[in-house]
Amino acid sequence: MFVWPALSNRLERKAILEEISGRYSPEEIEQMLQHVSQRPFGFLFVDLKTTDPDRMFQDSLLQYLRPSD
Repeated sequence: MFVWPALSNRLERKAILEEISGRYSPEEIEQMLQHVSQRPFGFLFVDLKTTDPDRMFQDSLLQYLRPSD
């Protein structure tokens, strides 16, 4: 799943954050979205099929992310 930081609809953004939160809270995922928005055309990639939570989130398919990154 690709998530662009510029989601303009607040309710849609909240729904997506709640849907993909599991090991990480919606607030932590929001931090990752803020991180990827620093890069021009950046996006958050979410691998919904992985069994390793540390490999679930990627910054524009370039590096894996965790909330502490």
